[in-house]
Amino acid sequence: MQWVGDLSYSIYLWHWPLIVVVAATLGDWPSWVRIPLILLATGVLALLTERYVERPFRRPKGAFRRRGVTFAAMVASIVLIVGATVPAAYGQQAAIDERQDTLQEQLEGIGTGPDQCVGAQAVYNGCDDAFAYTEDVDPTFAQGDGPWAWFDAEPAADACSSETVGSWVERSCAFATAAEASANVLLIGDSHADHIVSPVQRVAEENGWDLRVETRQACNPFRVASDADDENSARCAEWGAETLQAAIADPDLQVVIVSTRGDSGQWTENAAAAFEQLRAAGKSVVVVTDTPNVDGRDVRNGDLITGPACVLAAGEVTDACSWTDARTDTWVEDTAASQGIPLLDLRSVVCPEGTCHAVVGGLIAFSDENHLSGSYALSLSGWFQRELTPLVVAAVRG
Repeated sequence: MQWVGDLSYSIYLWHWPLIVVVAATLGDWPSWVRIPLILLATGVLALLTERYVERPFRRPKGAFRRRGVTFAAMVASIVLIVGATVPAAYGQQAAIDERQDTLQEQLEGIGTGPDQCVGAQAVYNGCDDAFAYTEDVDPTFAQGDGPWAWFDAEPAADACSSETVGSWVERSCAFATAAEASANVLLIGDSHADHIVSPVQRVAEENGWDLRVETRQACNPFRVASDADDENSARCAEWGAETLQAAIADPDLQVVIVSTRGDSGQWTENAAAAFEQLRAAGKSVVVVTDTPNVDGRDVRNGDLITGPACVLAAGEVTDACSWTDARTDTWVEDTAASQGIPLLDLRSVVCPEGTCHAVVGGLIAFSDENHLSGSYALSLSGWFQRELTPLVVAAVRG
C-alpha cells in the first residue's frame, strides 16, 4: 500500500489518458483484456515517472537546488506547454467552426427533397445507404457539436436568454415572425427540448408561427415537490408549476409542445392534470417522444457511451454503433396517449424500424450519451415540417 501511495500521483496522471487512448484504438478488444492492459501500463508508466521525473524534482541536484533556477525552469516549461497546446486547440476549434458552417450550408432550408440525404434526411427522405460510414463521419467534430452551440448563433442569440439557477440552466426564447403570426406555439421541457429547438424554430419561421421556448436542464416539468428535494429538485418543481400555469393562463397561446426525458422520475398524475388543464384552457398539446440513450451493446458490453466514442470503438464500418431500441420510462407519452393527445414519434427517425443508429446520413447522431448532436438535430427540420405542421394547422383551425 505504501508503494502504491508513493506512485499515486503518477497513477492519477496516467490512468485517464490511457483509458481514453485504449478505448479509441482498441475498443473492439474485450474488456477483460483492455482493463488489465490499462492497469499494467498505468503501473509501469507511473513507476518510470516517479523514478525519473518526480524523484529528481523532489531531490534536485546542482543548479536545480536553487529556487530561482527551479522556478525559471517551471515558467519555461509552462510557456512551452501553452505554446504547444493553445494554438492546436484554436486550430481544432477553427476546424469545428468550419465544419459547422459547411453543414449549415448543406442543411439550409427545410430539407424534404429526395436528393437531400444529410443526417436524419437520409431516413425520412428514404436515401440509400443511410447508415454507411462515409468520409464525412467525424467523431472529433461530433464530440464538440453539442446542440447548445446553436443558442450562441443567430437567430437564437438575439431571441434567447439563459440563467443558471441552482446547478442547471434555464432558457427562455421568443422567436416572433415579422408579419402577423399564423400560430402561437410554446415548446417546454428539459434538455431534450433544448436539442430540438433548432429544427422546430426553422419550421416555425417557415410557417410564420410565433414560437416561445421555456426549458430547464435536467428538469421534468411535471415533477412534484417533495420534502426530500435538494435545491435543484425543489427549483425544478417550482419552475415546472410556474411554466405550466403561465401557459394555461396565456390567452394568445394555441399550441403547447412538450419534450422531456422520462427516466428522471414518474409523476403521471401531475402530467395528466397538467394536460387536462391546458386543454380545458383551449390549448392543443403535442408530445414529442423521448430519444434513447446511446447503448454500446456490441462494442462495450451494453454500457452507456457517447455517440462519438461508440463510433470510434466500433470502427470504420457500415452502421458503426447500432443497437436494438428498448423503449422504457414512457409514462409521459403513455399519459398523453390516454387522453388522445397526438405524439410526434421522434424515435421513428432516430431508431427506424426498432434499431437505433449512431451514424446516419454521414453524421454522428449523438454528441454525448443521450443528446442529439447539433447538426443532426438541425437535419430533422424536414421531419418536423412533415409531422408537426399539420398538427399546428389543425389546432389553429379548431
